[in-house]
Parts: sequence; structure tokens; C-alpha cells
Amino acid sequence: MSAGAAAAFAFASAAFSAVDGYYGAKSQQYALRSRALTLDYQAGISRINAQLASQQASEVMRLREKRLMMTGLQYAQAEGSRKARTAARGVQAGVGSAGEIAASLAFAKETDRLEINSASVREKNAARRAMFSARAQGALASVAARSSRDLAGAISPWGSAAMAFGSSLLNTGSMMAMYSMGGAQANPATTSPSP
Repeated sequence: MSAGAAAAFAFASAAFSAVDGYYGAKSQQYALRSRALTLDYQAGISRINAQLASQQASEVMRLREKRLMMTGLQYAQAEGSRKARTAARGVQAGVGSAGEIAASLAFAKETDRLEINSASVREKNAARRAMFSARAQGALASVAARSSRDLAGAISPWGSAAMAFGSSLLNTGSMMAMYSMGGAQANPATTSPSP
């Protein structure tokens, strides 16, 4: 291979490496920007989920009040009916079996009230945990998106192309130099005669 052909080959090889380096860097930039967009979307969805969980926690406590009110009304109605039946029969209220029925009714009312409160607190805490979890996921996704954008901005396609071009020229040039030195030693006609 002549020196001119070797130089042309080295230059062409370096040019192809530069193009490959440029588009490889561009591909990395696009992948990182795409990841940033996906993470931004996830952060937005997490913010929405956090708002929904917060609203759910508030709604649980509003429903608790309604349940307590309805339970109170039901027991008040039952107590009124019991008193009316007791009075209609001429039984003295609060004595004997009438007293036991009143105590049982009061106990049932208090048990239901405690169960409603307990269930409401459990539901509210579950909603608050979901809210905090969604907020944390959103914050992490936002940080990761920002990091991906920063990495994409740090990649220089032209710098990658220049590095690939220079590296390819050096590699090809050193290979050609080794080839020409090896060829000169192997071919006695090109070496100078010894005295």
C-alpha cells in the first residue's frame, strides 16, 4: 500500500469514527432527555396522587362525622322507642330488665362510636402514608429528571467527534507506521546494503 493510499485510508477511517462519535453522543443526549421527560411525567403524576391522597384523608374525617351523627340518631331513636314501650307497659324506667336494656343500648352506642373512630383513624393514616409516599416519589423523580438533563447538557457531540477523529488518526497512523517498519525489515530490497 502506498503512503498516499495509507494516508487516505487513515483519514477516511478517522472521518467515519468522527461521524460515529458525533451521532453516538447525540443518541446519548436524546436518551437522557427522553428519560428526563419520562421522570417529569412521573413527578407530575406523583403530585396528583399526593393531592388525591390528601383529599381522601380529609374526606375520611368528614365521613367519620357523618357516621357518628347517623349512629347517634339511630341509637337515640332506639332509646326513644324503648322508653315509649317501657312507659306503655307501665314498667319503671331504669329498674330491672328495663335498666339492663338501657345499659346494653348505651354500651352498644359507645362501642359503635369507638369502632367508627378507630376505622376512620386507620383510613386517614393510610391516606396520609400514600400522600407522603407520592410526594417522596415525585421529589425523587424531579431530582432524577434534573440530573438527566444536566448529563445531557454535559455531553458534547462535537467534542466526541473530535476525540474519535483524533484517536482514530493516531491508531491508524501508528498501525501504518508499524506496518511500514515491519515491511521494511521483512523486505531486504528496501533496506540499505551492509558494508
